[in-house]
Amino acid sequence: IIRHYNPEKVEFTLYDLLEDYKRNKMNEMSKQSQKKLNEVFKWAFNVPDFNLNQSIEIRDAILKNFANHNLSNSTKAKYLNYISSIFKYGIDNHYMDHNPINKSIIPKAVYKEVIAFAPEEVEEIL
Repeated sequence: IIRHYNPEKVEFTLYDLLEDYKRNKMNEMSKQSQKKLNEVFKWAFNVPDFNLNQSIEIRDAILKNFANHNLSNSTKAKYLNYISSIFKYGIDNHYMDHNPINKSIIPKAVYKEVIAFAPEEVEEIL
């Protein structure tokens, strides 16, 4: 992997990380995942270019953007897991020490109970 990493640069910003992630990791994803992640990038990361050691500010800004979208818990969980994986990449590549999107803030998916009709009930309805 060719990285944008500059060992002389002491502090990295959120946009440094996103640029590196897009360049080095997104090509490993399916086209559908790339499309969905780009869609999430447009609004979830519509935040200032925080220094990566500002994990609380990054988390709060991203969660504020999520609050502005009417998403189900399962969609929020999926998107936050995508975002968390970007920060995990940042940790693995020494951009940062802490993932601002930890598991405790990712909502649990709520599954609706599906009521199935018995064949005789379907016949009765028809």
